[in-house]
Amino acid sequence: MNICVVCSGNICRSPVAHYILQRELGNRHIVFSAGTLGIVGSSAYQECVFLAPYYKINLTQHKSQGITLDLLNKSDIFLTMTKVHSKTLVQIYKVPQEKINLLSNYLPENRTFNLGILGSITKGDDIPDPMGMESKSVKPVLDILELACIGFAKSIQDKQEIDCKK
Repeated sequence: MNICVVCSGNICRSPVAHYILQRELGNRHIVFSAGTLGIVGSSAYQECVFLAPYYKINLTQHKSQGITLDLLNKSDIFLTMTKVHSKTLVQIYKVPQEKINLLSNYLPENRTFNLGILGSITKGDDIPDPMGMESKSVKPVLDILELACIGFAKSIQDKQEIDCKK
C-alpha cells in the first residue's frame, strides 16, 4: 500500500508523521508526504528536526514537496492533518473521499489530549500546526502524531490479519 501524509507545507506535521509511519510499517508499505501549499525543497521545521530523535526518526534530509499528479496517482490512501486538507484533496485534486482519512481518527477513543497553548484534541479533530513555535509547544503535537501513526499502523496490521484468515 502507498500512503501519502498531507499537511499544509510539508515542513512540520506531515514529515514527522511520514517518518514515524515508516518506522512503524518498515518495508511493508511505502510512505511519503506532501503539502497542499506546493512548497518545494524546504527543510523540515528546525524544532521538529531537533525533537525527531526522541521519536527515533531523522528529519535532517527531508525536503518538502507539494501534491503532484504522480503522488495522486500512486497513493492508495491519504492521511490528512485537518478537514480542510481533506476537502482540498477532494475539491481541487479530485481524490475520491474513500481514499482520504483524518490522521486523528486513529487516536484512542474517548480521550482528550492536552496540547498546551494549542488547546486540546480528541479523535476526529484537526491536528493543529505548531509551525513557528518553540519545542515545548511543538512536542505535544508530535506526541499526538506518533500516537495516531501507531494507531494507523495497528489498524493496517489488524486488517491484514483478518484478510489472511478469510
